Amino acid sequence: MKSVVGIPQAAAWVALLVGLGEAAFFGVASLVLHRYTHQNPQFIWMSAISMAALFVIPAMILIFLMRNRTEEARIQAAITVFGFLGAFALLLAFPKLHIMASVALALGIAVQAGRSARAHAAVFSRLVRVTVWPMVGVVCVLAISLNATRAIAERREHASLPAAQPDAPNVILLILDTVRASRLSLYGNTRATTPRIDSIAGHGVHFTQALSPAPWTLPSHASMFTGRLPHEMSASWRTPFGADHPTLAEVLRARGYATGGFVANYFYVSRESGLHRGFTHYEDFATTPAAILSASGLARRLVAWTWLRERTGYLRNPGAKDAPRANRDLLRWLSKRGDRPFFAFVNYFDAHAAYDPPAPFDTRFRSTELPRNPFLLNEKPISTQNAQPELDAYDGALAFLDAQIGDLIDSLDARGKLRNTLLILTSDHGEEFGEHGLLDHGKSLYMPVLHVPLVIVFPGRVPAGNAIRVPVSTRDVPATVLQLLGEKSRQSLPGRSLARYWTAGEEAFPEERITSQVRHNPGREPWLPTSAGDMASLLNARHHFIRNGDGRAELYDVIADPLEQRNLAGDAAWREYVARYGASLDSLVPTRSGR
Repeated sequence: MKSVVGIPQAAAWVALLVGLGEAAFFGVASLVLHRYTHQNPQFIWMSAISMAALFVIPAMILIFLMRNRTEEARIQAAITVFGFLGAFALLLAFPKLHIMASVALALGIAVQAGRSARAHAAVFSRLVRVTVWPMVGVVCVLAISLNATRAIAERREHASLPAAQPDAPNVILLILDTVRASRLSLYGNTRATTPRIDSIAGHGVHFTQALSPAPWTLPSHASMFTGRLPHEMSASWRTPFGADHPTLAEVLRARGYATGGFVANYFYVSRESGLHRGFTHYEDFATTPAAILSASGLARRLVAWTWLRERTGYLRNPGAKDAPRANRDLLRWLSKRGDRPFFAFVNYFDAHAAYDPPAPFDTRFRSTELPRNPFLLNEKPISTQNAQPELDAYDGALAFLDAQIGDLIDSLDARGKLRNTLLILTSDHGEEFGEHGLLDHGKSLYMPVLHVPLVIVFPGRVPAGNAIRVPVSTRDVPATVLQLLGEKSRQSLPGRSLARYWTAGEEAFPEERITSQVRHNPGREPWLPTSAGDMASLLNARHHFIRNGDGRAELYDVIADPLEQRNLAGDAAWREYVARYGASLDSLVPTRSGR
């Protein structure tokens, strides 16, 4: 009779079992229950490899410690140790289960499994030998089928594209995730954070008062893709962007455009978000060694451990995609797309927390010795002074991103890709650094999270060196693109083209009323504005009116008080304005009942 399996074989078997178990769990959550999992689909095969890698060191220790013990004792120890780690990894998929409860439950399962494996060592060993290679086969099949299916679907979609109009212009949409307008030197920052973007803006038009429809990623991107306001779409904290409304990528694909998306924000711009609709090619998660090794639930929890990340100095998530990688992906795709006009969308994540650019950008703007708070812990209000270390790091990250944007433009220019190309550069939302006690974004509707850069360059069709100073919304990006591409009849996507401001002049149009919205975000600190319920705001040339979820109104004069420190809503002299703006906002953004 064959001897019982050794510690390495037991470790591999448990790793495969747990990896496939995690894949099944998240597959059901995503495909059957339609829940937002924030998982890389490649996880279905990478998890098992990640778990096996995690088991290497414990396996080596066990081999040394158990070298003089019986085979039965070794297998009991192996199943107990790896069973505990595997069970704990699976229990991490249930965030409402307390960590200590998970530890206790995993330990109980592991101890019983170890005892059973020892008592029936021969049967257990036979089970391992019979099932381990089929599980390896399943992992391989999952990896091959997922990637082959995507590749085949992309080739078919590209082959089925209709003919495009001769000399149709290209479109490039660069979205700088989490970039607040006031931190660009183009928008008044005394620090030279964005010299390349400043230069790019000199070749076209930039809008000094562009606002995002939402203070966070998913609804903002969805608005820029559809021309719809957030309340018209399903995109929310736990709900992906639905298929109810056509997107700019779908419209352009129907006109024969090759469409490619290149995404660095894995949380809310991945395929799972629904924003990939209309793109024949869409690159989100990068399949790198770091991404594979950190794929399992246990590895993800380990590398996300704040204490460990702060002490190692490695603040970014393993497998994160930086701007150089996104640029290379885009340029590689452009070199293979043929002669078709293209629509390329790039989402950059380098200015997002934890603001960890490479040297020398990491210390370029350091101005204080106060300790950093790189994960933006905001359990209680924080002052702008205590937020200064993060603002310094943010400016450094923005300067790094600016340099990479410049490198991309240089590469495109050298390849002749800019002569007949509409280039739009903007952001999905800004960031707060202690204003109103807040860090991060998605927590309020104050100007630091709504005011974003917006630059439009199109040689020969957009005048160079213009600054448009009226408030506008980035929801009008798709309508602007379609008009500049020659659509003269009624827009196939809602919104109004921003080209009207440089063709007829700012004074030719009545004052705009720009709205922004954010839905109630449950489970956050109760003092945060979004914890009170759905919020909406209205901005005109001078005033910013905010309707909070608890019904409380705020009114600011953004000309005299750009930091929004004096709430005018409580002054009797402004009561009429509050009522007027409230009624106007109600007509534009309906109030949802409840939270």
